[in-house]
Amino acid sequence: MDSVTRTVHGSSLADVAWIDDDGVQAGGAVVLLWGETPAIAFSYAYADLARSIAAASQATFAFTETRSTSSTFAPGSITGRPSLVEDHDGGIFTEELLEQELRRHPPARVFADSVLLRREHWWYLPRLIVTLDVEAFRPLPPRTPSGTTEYLLAVAVDGRLETHLVRAAEGDSSRSLLLEPVAGGTLPRGQAVLTGQDASFPDRQQWSTWQYRGFCTGSSAEAGAVLEVAESPETTGLEPVPSVWQRMRRQQKFGKACRKGIAEAEHRLA
Repeated sequence: MDSVTRTVHGSSLADVAWIDDDGVQAGGAVVLLWGETPAIAFSYAYADLARSIAAASQATFAFTETRSTSSTFAPGSITGRPSLVEDHDGGIFTEELLEQELRRHPPARVFADSVLLRREHWWYLPRLIVTLDVEAFRPLPPRTPSGTTEYLLAVAVDGRLETHLVRAAEGDSSRSLLLEPVAGGTLPRGQAVLTGQDASFPDRQQWSTWQYRGFCTGSSAEAGAVLEVAESPETTGLEPVPSVWQRMRRQQKFGKACRKGIAEAEHRLA
């Protein structure tokens, strides 16, 4: 088992970063293995997001979360060219990827942990599968167990992505953050996104991601890097535990969004 498959096979949550027409983007993801190829299987509720990542010239899957991982896991980042496979009937996902998702992402069991549930929630199975043609693998340090003290920094450098795990602290103003690379060394200069995430383990019923967007000044041996913040998240950390009613409403909203995305895809094909 090589470094890429070992890392993906043993992972739980990951970060995905890419560059689109609006600049650097990042978010949380569950990365699966389609054969030996890293892949994210988006439901049709996230069709626009899947197509945005797949249209990028380069994307990075970063694995720094150590909670709920297996013995094969080693933190690292995988960079390559993304592409999209639209699995309209869910056949590929069901046969090749569903078992992995049920194991790595427990909330999926509500929709697809039995044949009966899959029939009831048929809209959960069709997927937009974003695969990564791997060009490079680079080790990364792990996040601490709390999951909230380190961030993944994604910087656009001459149209290419660079990713680093960093610690962030308030700077001289509310519009700046001081950045310290966890692994040491220097940080690049360029447009950047600082993304954090946390989840409730092992059930994963709560999962929150948040981003700071702005410009990274870069660092040197003499001076540290600063993120000049242009956009801040409204909240950070895990949201409050939802009530049973809120959870039901969330599931209903998710199902409606999936069915709408599937209908729009079918309309394009007609």
